Amino acid sequence: MYDKAFACYKKILDKYPDNKEVLVYIAKALVLMKKKKEAFSYFEKAIKVEGRNYDVYIDYAIAKGEFKIFKDAVELYQKAIEEEPKNHTAHLLLGNLYYDMGQFGEAIKAYEKAIKYDYKDSIAHMSKGNALYMQKDLALALKSYREAIRMCPDNDEYKLIYLQILDEFIINQDNKLKKKEQQLKIKEDLIYERYGIKKRFFIIRWYWKIINFFKKINTKKEDKNAK
Repeated sequence: MYDKAFACYKKILDKYPDNKEVLVYIAKALVLMKKKKEAFSYFEKAIKVEGRNYDVYIDYAIAKGEFKIFKDAVELYQKAIEEEPKNHTAHLLLGNLYYDMGQFGEAIKAYEKAIKYDYKDSIAHMSKGNALYMQKDLALALKSYREAIRMCPDNDEYKLIYLQILDEFIINQDNKLKKKEQQLKIKEDLIYERYGIKKRFFIIRWYWKIINFFKKINTKKEDKNAK
């Protein structure tokens, strides 16, 4: 299937050797055919023909990401952003790449920029929530998921994910509370073990002081009554 598409594009390219769109289509077909070097060579030709071009950089970055060449992919997304700094798609795709690399902090920064330039994009909110979840920040993840649902209230998948994370958050909070209670109990037990005897002597000593105090008062009253 891809071979036929490639052959078709090649015929067109023979007629229009400097056509950027055809060069990119051929490169994409080669990516699907898993022919990395050939694909990259056509992307490079497209860049030479067109110069600095947002669309070519984006397609080339996606191809680099497909072959796990992450460093090059990041650089290409950054070049695309230099061409169109307010294009939220480039920031979103860069965030996705960082997410795939396991760099969730960088992914969150990229998603935040995507949200800045298109706040209504529910996918950006959802993606940010996923990255926050991977960082174990469930509270902020839930906040991002809520925004995604607010932007796209009919998306049942968003709602399902939100409810699953909410359940996990509640369980975690309960576990934290139980852990704190256990730690407090352990501290109380240690204090009792270390200082329990002193406390008991301290209480007894003050008990006898209070008893003697009231005895003195009663003695004074009896002396007055005797007079």
